[in-house]
Amino acid sequence: MKNSKGVVRRRNKISVVCLVLLSVAVLWVLLGQGEATQSRFFEKRSTLQTNKSAAHDVAGIFVLEGRVSHVADGDTINIQVDGERKRVRLASIDSPETAVRTDRPGQPYAQQARRALERMVLHQQLSLRCFEQDRYGRYVCDVPLTKTKTANQIMVEQGWAWAYTGSSRRYLRDESLVSLQEQAQQKGLGLWQSQKPVAPWVWRVECWQKKKCS
Repeated sequence: MKNSKGVVRRRNKISVVCLVLLSVAVLWVLLGQGEATQSRFFEKRSTLQTNKSAAHDVAGIFVLEGRVSHVADGDTINIQVDGERKRVRLASIDSPETAVRTDRPGQPYAQQARRALERMVLHQQLSLRCFEQDRYGRYVCDVPLTKTKTANQIMVEQGWAWAYTGSSRRYLRDESLVSLQEQAQQKGLGLWQSQKPVAPWVWRVECWQKKKCS
């Protein structure tokens, strides 16, 4: 009789141990699945947040979509993306410099160039094709207005900007701008009405740095 009771007690202990081990195993599986699900959720959320304002392609070029809220000068605008302001520098062109402060005067036709760009893009909802952020934190972008024309091209075509051929052309991504500039020059459009227009990259060095503004 005693042996029978002992056997029963051992079986009960074994049953309890088995139940505990089974519970631990189930809990471990559930925790593992929860962590994996949570990880996938945050990865997906992060991806969606990134793609919401800037969609990247395989070449590293990305798109900024938003409304143009301000035109600073002939080659710089602000765009609102999901309620956040982004500063954008139009790629491949350089427009006459506006006055920054008293010791950094502006160039002729700077305000005309700013107004020309303003008429094209201000308050427009646009998809910008961007290449990088420069050292000032500005997005360097083409600004498509139609399927075949960008604001960058039109600014040069109308004579309000140069094709950015300074610095050994390292900022020139659109070679078509060179011929557009030549055509504007021949027609005497915009800033080419001046007999001796000074390229902005030359102005920044000679006038702003060396103080030779004449």
